[in-house]
Amino acid sequence: MNAVLDRTRFEAPVEADTGCWTTEYALRHCEGALVDGPSGHVGFVSEVIETDDSIEFVVQAGFDELHIPASEIEYVDPLSDRVVIAGAGL
Repeated sequence: MNAVLDRTRFEAPVEADTGCWTTEYALRHCEGALVDGPSGHVGFVSEVIETDDSIEFVVQAGFDELHIPASEIEYVDPLSDRVVIAGAGL
């Protein structure tokens, strides 16, 4: 696991019986997932950008495009296609 994933907190583990849905896989493959923040629904993940040492979600929020670093991701649930972010900048 890389340094970005080590810093990312996940409130609930990904279910063990979901086949390929490990936490790392879920983080990298959640395009289209709904994104919720502290105040409710934010938008959806339109793209996951991965570089050598970081992961960032591009979130379509109405007409706005937000770039959410992995450090802001609280929880990824691949079964319900939902991402919860800390939303410090929202």
